[in-house]
Amino acid sequence: IEAVTGANAVRHMQESDSALSTVASVVGTRPDDVLAGVEKKLDELRAAHDEIKSLKGRLAASRAAELADTASNGAVVARVDGLDPDALRELCLAVRQTGRARVVVLGGVAPSGGVSLVAAVTAEAGVGAGVLIKDAARAVGGGGGGKGDIATAGGKNPAGLDEALEIARRAIPS
Repeated sequence: IEAVTGANAVRHMQESDSALSTVASVVGTRPDDVLAGVEKKLDELRAAHDEIKSLKGRLAASRAAELADTASNGAVVARVDGLDPDALRELCLAVRQTGRARVVVLGGVAPSGGVSLVAAVTAEAGVGAGVLIKDAARAVGGGGGGKGDIATAGGKNPAGLDEALEIARRAIPS
């Protein structure tokens, strides 16, 4: 059991009141409405995150069309830096969904500094997605895999990314 008495109790209450006033000021409300103000800000933050996710989806669709335009012999192999692994995977799937490529292999350096590789194939590809990036993942000092039509890999060596994409390109059947 702890107790604060006398001048210490007054100082503790003043510090708590000051902290509450600061929080209220930050969320733009009065101290007695701080909980409602925080809940409102959290709702606004959730809505902003939803909007960002929606905008990223639209950007990926636009970027997917651009990448699909680079298809050569039904394959797209490209470096796309700056996306987290999930966003790179979504972009890879979006490129495949354009119908202009039977094989898509994307690699990039994520904002965190790690390397991501993703492969997506159609039934007509003649190769599994995992086969395309299995050896490529070694070039970036990592591993990964997948079965069937999509595979992912990661690594820690960004310097090996271009080599990894070339290894994946050579694994694509003609």
